Amino acid sequence: MVAGGLSALDRIAEYLLRLRAATADDGLIGGVPEADTRKDTGKYFHNNAWVVKGLRRWSELCERQQATPTTAVSTVIKVCAALADDTLRAIRKTWPSDPSDWWLSPQVEPLKRPSRLTGAWDVASYTNYRYWPELLSSGLLPPTWPTGS
Repeated sequence: MVAGGLSALDRIAEYLLRLRAATADDGLIGGVPEADTRKDTGKYFHNNAWVVKGLRRWSELCERQQATPTTAVSTVIKVCAALADDTLRAIRKTWPSDPSDWWLSPQVEPLKRPSRLTGAWDVASYTNYRYWPELLSSGLLPPTWPTGS
């Protein structure tokens, strides 16, 4: 990878690390869920999961390239682990205990439960078709979670 590419990625990583450092209480980064729902700010699980994945990949790239990022790789790895733990803890607190309950909120902040999974309310459709697939594709959820373990 060219040095300019590493420099740009380093700036992105530093921005994400600053966002994480500025978090309070639950440790999650707030923001918008998608460009077309940018009015709906909150602490979305899929966003935090992708920050974890991105920073992990950044630390791996730095190790492979023997690069020296602004923040030490060991620190980035610790931040990733802490954000992953905080995100999973928040999900556990937010999801219902009843395994047959179909409504799994996509964010920390309370949301009105939709009357059905799709079509009745925008957040239901977005949760079903965007937010949860993005969370699943991040690789953050442990493989045992679908079984309730």
